[in-house]
Amino acid sequence: VSAHIALDTAADAYEPYKALANPEYFFRTVFGQANLRIQQTLGQRRGGACLGLVYLGGGFLHYGLAGDIRIALFRGGEVIPLSQGHTLDVLARQAYDQGRISRREAIWSMEETRRWNYLGMDGFREIELPQQPIRLKPGDLVLMMTRGIWQELSWAQIEDLLAGRESLKEKARQITWAAGRGPGEEKENGSVMLMRWEVTAYAAD
Repeated sequence: VSAHIALDTAADAYEPYKALANPEYFFRTVFGQANLRIQQTLGQRRGGACLGLVYLGGGFLHYGLAGDIRIALFRGGEVIPLSQGHTLDVLARQAYDQGRISRREAIWSMEETRRWNYLGMDGFREIELPQQPIRLKPGDLVLMMTRGIWQELSWAQIEDLLAGRESLKEKARQITWAAGRGPGEEKENGSVMLMRWEVTAYAAD
């Protein structure tokens, strides 16, 4: 229910637009509205959803996320992670970099990947945005993954699966199949989305 509310909120908000002049403002507005709608719908019941949004426009990639979504770029045969996600290991790493916890405390927390921020939670916090938009190159693949994918596959495995000449649909199928064959016994549902950035030049007489 929470996931459907989040997606419907994003789709409804984007419908009037052909292009976004300020994607970051749009993301903040959508996430705030989705969080409020989820809380109003659930009432006293527990629940929530992770959400990642990507906008490709003007030669740049913009994104916003809440929860444990991962967003990456596949360029020149290499996966370039873009997002960090809202998991406790990331929070510990940030706290260590800021001098708020010791190295030992940070190391103890590095295996803890529970999400600490998501839509619908009490005290929902700021969404993750890139420090600046990412300039795209023709042929770039944008990759979005839920925990059921990135927790089961390494970046190297994902690079190998993306390197072939298959269609994006087939690449996504291979990634989900490989994640499902991983050794973990308690796997979360995995979703993956692939988008290719292409630039078409038009010549006029």
